[in-house]
Amino acid sequence: MYKSSFIPQRCQHLTIAPPVRDAVVMRYVENEIQPYGTQRSFTLTDFDVQPCNYDCLLAALKQPGVRIPLKIWNGKMVDRNFGDAFEGQYVNASSTELESHFTSKAIGLVRGGWLPSAMAATRDDSAVILDRCVIDEIVHHLENGMPRGRKPDFLELFAGRPILLSPALCALESNTRSLPDHATATIQLKEVGEKLRRALPDARILDTAEIATKLDVLVDGCREPIERGQRFLLELAPRLSPISRTKRGEFWEKVLGAADRHGVARRSLPVLAVLSAGLMPNGKGPARKVLKPSLNYDAGDAYNAMLDLTALDLLIRGICFLPERRIQLCTRDHGLAKFWCAIQASDFHFENGAYTYSLTPNSAILPEDLVEQWLERTK
Repeated sequence: MYKSSFIPQRCQHLTIAPPVRDAVVMRYVENEIQPYGTQRSFTLTDFDVQPCNYDCLLAALKQPGVRIPLKIWNGKMVDRNFGDAFEGQYVNASSTELESHFTSKAIGLVRGGWLPSAMAATRDDSAVILDRCVIDEIVHHLENGMPRGRKPDFLELFAGRPILLSPALCALESNTRSLPDHATATIQLKEVGEKLRRALPDARILDTAEIATKLDVLVDGCREPIERGQRFLLELAPRLSPISRTKRGEFWEKVLGAADRHGVARRSLPVLAVLSAGLMPNGKGPARKVLKPSLNYDAGDAYNAMLDLTALDLLIRGICFLPERRIQLCTRDHGLAKFWCAIQASDFHFENGAYTYSLTPNSAILPEDLVEQWLERTK
């Protein structure tokens, strides 16, 4: 693989270039101004991007636009304004920063971390799981593949591409804050599918027409785990507050005992979230944003929390089942995005009908001195 000697320092513009297979392209502009008064630049397509981590997400959420460190590889050069490189060569770049005036209301959660939505889906083999709020944003920003004149957002870079979009998560959502029946799920999928087709006519949308026969499997397959998780959360969340060091042992026993009674795996996302919400000092950390515990916690609150954790589970399953695809969960939920990046899921495998993965919680999920205890007690 050829590694370009030209290492750009700042990406100032990101847009769609119709002549290049309707793909996402990236325009690089070097900071340094050349003696002849111009800045060297080039455009890449078909590139891969290294996901960003938890700390990068925290910093990015404080900014109005997007400014993140960027490492890319296998980028195909499609034009340049300098003579020491040729079009069609492949470029890697590591000392790079993406700076864009585009907003990024939706965050793409992927294997290894996160990226702005369209940056997490730069190739045609990408598959994007959409939550309802992101679908609403797409509809607000696009009509028939054209921007509606709002402030530019990375979601607009889905336009004009045959990208695979799945609104299947909407089959689990309902206005009653409980798992919908088959008829309600079918109606919801049909409605969101029609909205997405009007907004993104070139996208491939997995809605009722293609997954109707699998809808029962999806809803019914999630029903029991969600209901077990609801019962687990309803027992613990109403009085879930930060635990003092002297009461940690009692708290561990209480949480793991409840998990066993309700049939929730000890090393699961709901259990990790509850442990984190109680063990993190001063109630800090993204787990509380996901669970939203309160004295008035009810079945609907527990369902909403389990739906968020189930979305992450669907992402993990997708990564395990379809390793050849670039799977993304596209969400506007910043708390969920922080939780995903902080649990640091890895080692995804699917074998003998089961999927497995590893978690390495960082200090936003568990105090460092408790990670080994968590690994040992949740075997």
